[in-house]
Amino acid sequence: MPEQRHTSDVDLYLLLCDARGQIVLGQQADGRYQLPGRPLAPGEAATRGAVRALAGQTGNHADPKEPRLVHALHHHDNSQGRLALVFEITRHHWEPAQPHPDTGTSWEHFSDSKLPGNIALFMKAALKHTPQGRLYSEHGREPIAETQ
Repeated sequence: MPEQRHTSDVDLYLLLCDARGQIVLGQQADGRYQLPGRPLAPGEAATRGAVRALAGQTGNHADPKEPRLVHALHHHDNSQGRLALVFEITRHHWEPAQPHPDTGTSWEHFSDSKLPGNIALFMKAALKHTPQGRLYSEHGREPIAETQ
């Protein structure tokens, strides 16, 4: 009998940085803040998906060569698990659309040293490790393993 393979959904997130060291976070309807993002579509390249998320959620556009992978987080709270890929795009200034027409998400700029407290736990983990140069982390019920 063939070994069963584990599958994970892949989510794409964008760390939008500006010249002042600020990042863009969206406040969702439940009050939590999160980076702009979306699930990876079947057959889609991750950088193209990130660019599509950027345009669809913030109204900004980028070339698929611009996103730079800065962190991968394996979020394993449930039986399926998720892999979050965080891509960074740095520009002089970001001006996201306000608010997102479908989700009501409103976009705000934050200093990376003064982030809001109500960020999803797995997103806090990714934002904590990214400035430290850690390319991979895990978040879930089991102990967290971190590698560089």
